[in-house]
Amino acid sequence: MARGFPDYEGGKAGLYPAGFWAAYEGKEVTIRNNAGGKTFAQATTADYTPAVGKTLYITDISFYAFASVVANADNNQFVNFYLAYPDLLTWHVMIGGNGGGYVQLARPLKVDAGETVSARLVARANHAIDVGFTVGGFLVP
Repeated sequence: MARGFPDYEGGKAGLYPAGFWAAYEGKEVTIRNNAGGKTFAQATTADYTPAVGKTLYITDISFYAFASVVANADNNQFVNFYLAYPDLLTWHVMIGGNGGGYVQLARPLKVDAGETVSARLVARANHAIDVGFTVGGFLVP
């Protein structure tokens, strides 16, 4: 390797027709769920498992919470968001918010084929709230 330059692997550089290149292009993936009337400690969840030969790169997370009834709109709408893989005991993201939040990850989280990523939004308000989340990323070969 020349100093300051990455190793070059021959045979990978070149010009390819659009149809050929499409097989290497990432596909946008959105994992989401929402629910109404969640009370303290109730969760809204979603799971996603990349297919064999694919890798998921998670790039951003957003979530929201608001009162289910107008009378509670001036109260706190606390929630916690968790993201775990390859099992439910390995947490990679744990964030909380009052009314919602958004995180754009500085470095994407890599989820290999066959690993299940589990997203969970837990209500922490003392009244019923409507909640939802979105986990965004790209699926690549």
